[in-house]
Amino acid sequence: MSKGNGSNGHGKPPGFKEAKEKVYEVLRNSPKESKIPPRHEVFSCDDINELVKEDIDLGPELIAGMLYKGAKMMIAGSAKTFKSWFALGLATVLSSGDNTKKWLNKYKVTPCNVLYLNLEIRRNAFGIRCKRVYKAIGLTQVKQRFVTLNLRGKDLSSGDNWRRFVDYVEGLGEWDVVIVDPIYKISGDRDEVTAVGVGLICRDLDLLAEQTGAAIIYVHHYAKGDASLKSFMDRSSGSGVWGRDVDVSMGLTRHKENGCYTVECEVRDFSPIDKFVVEWDRDMLTHVVRNDLDPEELWNAVSARTNGKAVKVTLADKVEDLLRDGVKRTVSQIIEQTGLLKLAVIRSLSKLKEDKIVKQQGRLYFIKPKL
Repeated sequence: MSKGNGSNGHGKPPGFKEAKEKVYEVLRNSPKESKIPPRHEVFSCDDINELVKEDIDLGPELIAGMLYKGAKMMIAGSAKTFKSWFALGLATVLSSGDNTKKWLNKYKVTPCNVLYLNLEIRRNAFGIRCKRVYKAIGLTQVKQRFVTLNLRGKDLSSGDNWRRFVDYVEGLGEWDVVIVDPIYKISGDRDEVTAVGVGLICRDLDLLAEQTGAAIIYVHHYAKGDASLKSFMDRSSGSGVWGRDVDVSMGLTRHKENGCYTVECEVRDFSPIDKFVVEWDRDMLTHVVRNDLDPEELWNAVSARTNGKAVKVTLADKVEDLLRDGVKRTVSQIIEQTGLLKLAVIRSLSKLKEDKIVKQQGRLYFIKPKL
């Protein structure tokens, strides 16, 4: 290209860079400044030699030995492990303002302002639950701010809707904790089985945490099938990104003792936390720690079918127990949800087909439920 036509040889006129900088400066200082942040605010950039000299503080410890303000926490569990009651109990203790009260009578907490995003339960039903939890904990009211946004039926899944919602939450006041219950209600069309889909949801949660400065706690569910056959970090429904993204991953898995659940926890910024067992108290409508039970003794579908007799659990048993819910799955989905190697899954499916236990429909495998 000729340089005689006012171009710099690359299709850009002289002074292009300077003009671009001036435009950016004008936009940055315009009334819409918030939409175009200064460049130094877009990313956090640190010289490591300078960073290590700082007296680094991770922020207030909201749950002793477990959760810092600004971090993310997932509470996951099987169906009917009373996850929402578990989260509501935590929210109530955090906002109680009473330093003598402990969550589950086990963990010290810092008094917090809590915002509860109730995406599933009707307003009046949620209010009744709150009354029951207050009574169980021994409260008539909390001393901190404890606010619920009843969002059943509201679409927060699109990017624009979510950003406007985050601005709205920030405008409500200062929050130490925001609880999202349940997380799948903000998933929208994003696939919780894929790393890309879950990554987009996690990005939305990061925006909420960054803009409010609060710790984000969300409630998730386990995949169908026998949770005891999977490693703790692989029990949540969908992509393994769920468990790897958060700073605290807590799970409630069915214990062999009826009405009891083993609580496991993986933490990023604290020392490892030992497993323990809780029991759902149907009278008090709260979880009670059971120190007399062994957290390793999980309910197991194979053991249940053999009346608790000791049997050798094969890899085919694990695949069979996953497919007993009647859901059709591909080999990739079976691998994702059992944690088994591909060759082990293929061999197990071959054996189960040979024994006429599993049926195949194209790329999908399933066990037809008995009528």
